[in-house]
Amino acid sequence: MHCSLHAKKRMDERSIPIEVVNLVLQEGVTLEQNKNMYLLSKGHVNSLRIWQNYPKALIDKAEKCAPVSVVCDGTCIITAFRVHKRINRLHKR
Repeated sequence: MHCSLHAKKRMDERSIPIEVVNLVLQEGVTLEQNKNMYLLSKGHVNSLRIWQNYPKALIDKAEKCAPVSVVCDGTCIITAFRVHKRINRLHKR
């Protein structure tokens, strides 16, 4: 999946590496209100650390960004941002 110019700019401004964005797309949950939004919470990052399915360096980067959300349209990453707690509670279980 490729990134829009907007997404690249926002990821750079917000210090969210592309590796973390890809992890969010692979492991994140979708929100009930917006199926194009993926969320990776701090708790989920901790679970990934325990499962040891990903390199420690990637999990460390994700931990610094979490909770983090990525919005995409199926073929293009539109934006990525750090999440407020109120959005974090809206994810689908």
